[in-house]
Amino acid sequence: MSDFFKIWLPIVLLIIISFFLTYRFTVEAPRKDLTIATGRVDGAYYKYALQYKELLKQDGINLEIVTTAGSVEALALLNEKKVDFAFIQGGTVDNHSKKNLYALASVYYEPIWIFYKGETEAYLSNLKGKRIAIGEEGSGVRPVALELLGLNGIDSNNTNFYNYSTKKSINALKRGDIDLFFAVASPKSKMISKLLEDREIKLMDIKRAKAYRQVYLYYTVLTLGEGMISLEENIPPKDVQLLSKTAFLVIQGDLPDELARLILRKAKIVHSKKGVFEETNEFPNQLNLEIPISEDAKRYLENGDSFLERILPYWLFQNIDRFKLLIIPMLTLLLPFFKGALPLFRWRTRRKIYKWYKKVNELDYGIVRLDSKALDSRLDELKELSRQIKEETNVPLSYMGEYYDLRMHIDMVISQIERQLK
Repeated sequence: MSDFFKIWLPIVLLIIISFFLTYRFTVEAPRKDLTIATGRVDGAYYKYALQYKELLKQDGINLEIVTTAGSVEALALLNEKKVDFAFIQGGTVDNHSKKNLYALASVYYEPIWIFYKGETEAYLSNLKGKRIAIGEEGSGVRPVALELLGLNGIDSNNTNFYNYSTKKSINALKRGDIDLFFAVASPKSKMISKLLEDREIKLMDIKRAKAYRQVYLYYTVLTLGEGMISLEENIPPKDVQLLSKTAFLVIQGDLPDELARLILRKAKIVHSKKGVFEETNEFPNQLNLEIPISEDAKRYLENGDSFLERILPYWLFQNIDRFKLLIIPMLTLLLPFFKGALPLFRWRTRRKIYKWYKKVNELDYGIVRLDSKALDSRLDELKELSRQIKEETNVPLSYMGEYYDLRMHIDMVISQIERQLK
């Protein structure tokens, strides 16, 4: 083995061992599980979460789904660090709920549906005195309903409010126990489809929708066109104007960046498709977020996958990514080894030559006082030494000058002895 490898191989092995030990004992092992908060089992959040579960499973991540009454309860779970991320409905976040939370992206539109029976209602202001189901405690429906009704001077002092779930509200409306109810859901929801198909139940066309948008910029005005739900049944029978919130993904601040990016990668798969109101690749995006977006999520939405993320599976990418944390401190620690390696290499190379010079010096010492027999012995030793040096000494080209000087000096001593023997 050459001197180069004798010197550098231990350094390379030291680097590998150092990286392994640091990686093993100081860098936190990657997580293999995540927890998401959704709405109820029959809601869109839960169905989307099932898609995330299957996609994350492909990367070795187990996703546990926690059902809640709605966004308010989901935010509470995030703040209590009982879940890692959640679907949150726009308009349900207050300043207290934002603490140590970050948004990842908006993922789809969630229209506000107001269903009723009886005479057609034109304005929300006409609902004063009605019996209205505004959603159960902890749901995302309730704060939205109270906000819109409050803009029209409607509150619990002049109107009867009922804290019913959507399912309970539907049954109460059909029995005639309430006049109307609010719901916030995806148009893909089976519940919404069934309500739109029910000829006895009507969907309110929200007048002055743009005025509400002007007051609260996180609302979006959408139009559910005639026949968009079913061309065959012509559902709805006419264009209906709706106000919409935007559903978005929220993470707790302690979630590792690589997992947040992985969730966003899955969000692109789940939510980039064309929907009733969404255009292809319209979501996920940074619009209508009521919680500050994380810097890493912002970079991802603007730049997409990195080169390594595109070509490597997640488990390999995240391990390589973790090594980035070790490179700078490890190089700092190993810099003295690199600085000392070259002088060590030069010293070892020259040492090969200098050790022969010591032997030559011993054989040259006192030859002028030796008799013929002793000179013959010295001559044989020098010739054997010359042979050994030629066969055993291997030095880089940059040191060949010193190598040939050594051989020349041996030849000079040999010539001197031969002259004495004549």
